[in-house]
Amino acid sequence: MPVRRDPIGSWLPTTIMLGVAFIGARLGLHALLPLALTGDEAQYWDWSRRHELSYYTKGPGVARAIELAEGAIGWAAPKSGVAEWIVRAPSAVALVLTMLALAGFAWRATGRARIAIAAGALVVVVPAYQLTAAFATIDMPYIACWALSAWLAWEVIDRWRRGRHAPILAIALGAVLAVGFLFKFTILLLPVGLVAYALIDRVRPRLSDLGLGLIVFAYIASDVALWNAQHDWPTVAHLLGHLHVEGGDIAPPPGDDGGPSYSPLWTLEFLALQLAAAGPVLALIALALRRRLDPLDRFCVVAALPIFAMYLGATFFSPSEANWPIAGYITVLIPVARILPRELRRQRRRLAHWRTDSRPARERPKAGILRRAPETPAQIAWHWSIGAGVIGFAIPVIAVVATHIPALAGNALVRRVSEPRALAAAVYAVALGVEHDTGHPPAIIANRYTRTGTLAYYVPGMPSVSCGSAWLGDRASAYDYFEDTRLDREGLAGRPAILVGSSGASWAEALGIDEPVRWSDRFEIYVTPSFPSLPTRVPAITASTETGDD
Repeated sequence: MPVRRDPIGSWLPTTIMLGVAFIGARLGLHALLPLALTGDEAQYWDWSRRHELSYYTKGPGVARAIELAEGAIGWAAPKSGVAEWIVRAPSAVALVLTMLALAGFAWRATGRARIAIAAGALVVVVPAYQLTAAFATIDMPYIACWALSAWLAWEVIDRWRRGRHAPILAIALGAVLAVGFLFKFTILLLPVGLVAYALIDRVRPRLSDLGLGLIVFAYIASDVALWNAQHDWPTVAHLLGHLHVEGGDIAPPPGDDGGPSYSPLWTLEFLALQLAAAGPVLALIALALRRRLDPLDRFCVVAALPIFAMYLGATFFSPSEANWPIAGYITVLIPVARILPRELRRQRRRLAHWRTDSRPARERPKAGILRRAPETPAQIAWHWSIGAGVIGFAIPVIAVVATHIPALAGNALVRRVSEPRALAAAVYAVALGVEHDTGHPPAIIANRYTRTGTLAYYVPGMPSVSCGSAWLGDRASAYDYFEDTRLDREGLAGRPAILVGSSGASWAEALGIDEPVRWSDRFEIYVTPSFPSLPTRVPAITASTETGDD
């Protein structure tokens, strides 16, 4: 039986206004308090300058999103330049798209405007979503695709349950999943959950719809497969490298016999990171799921299980990152949205009744959990969630302020924020000196992809910067596949080169040259007068303990 829905105008304007307010506040803060791009952000921006089918660790989604943002904002404001807030704009927009998709899903599934508004608001108070929306990452755009895919899948399954075909919706679902795949391959875990739900609820699929969706998905995602096939599947090696298994791009550390190893701290760390990533919303999820689950609740839970199961299982092989499973929280926010308006109304009614007591507040009987006034567990968790969301929103501001506090100057995290511009200025000064002395512009080569990206962005003129990590015995990077940054490219041998990071002895051993001369007291900046001719290949990985991004 079709769901009777409140008018779309009863929730959509509110959700849009909340989203616009978020975008304005986020991008306004970025513009007023510019925070230097992190290494991953700068790398993604550098990718956007090179139109490839795919990249070493990721699909082309993040690069194309940054390219689109620069084009759109550059068209609207031609003299704006490539500011950090422009690079980060796609993530902020993606959070609003996530809000709209989840609110729309909740409205279509329940018919209630209050639930739709609550679903959109819940997205904003998850700390992990605030952080991913504050930086140029793959996560927020891919999470937006996850939310929209879940909505479309629910619509398709609802029609199948009623014995109807849904070809247009199936095509849209395949397209959105493919776009999410271009950002982050983990979105393939969502279809696993969808299939599991269809089996649990005995939904009979329409094979023609499935076929259409798969064809569209394969067509859009084919660029990633084509690029990998042309380059001997390096992205697969990168993903396996996170598990430290055979075939990955991270070999066992020196002294490791290659046998299985496990530390319980990896699993405990994963659980602790998820507490921080989701914040008090986890308590709301627990409250929402303690009741008997109807088909919608089951759909939301089962859709989320594969991603949490996979990354929990991955902790038995290697440490994890906090952001890896956070897309899974999206669907389970809908059961929370279904109980939250009712719980808040219940608390307000109790509070109104409590205030009818004519005695002073301090003399009334305690009716709350933490306060004297009436409270409910859901209301407390919601208010704490708002606080956690505000803290997540403010972290970039806190980072900018920390760079201006002398007592924190030596902190490693603060240095990561403050160093990129200073290092780029030092490298530029060295480059001017080398060009003056030799008459040739030097090549710039960094020891890590993160430093390569920030130098490419912050050195005046935004030059092409190469990465020597693979030659130094670390992981390869996307820079080993770009024609203008490969260390074995034509025209590089014989040029003076600036080597940034690591030690002079490490560079000498890796490149087979005399130890380069250090040109900076503050930073590890070295100069070699003539870069050597290197073999034409992407170097094999020898040993590393680095985990990289993702």
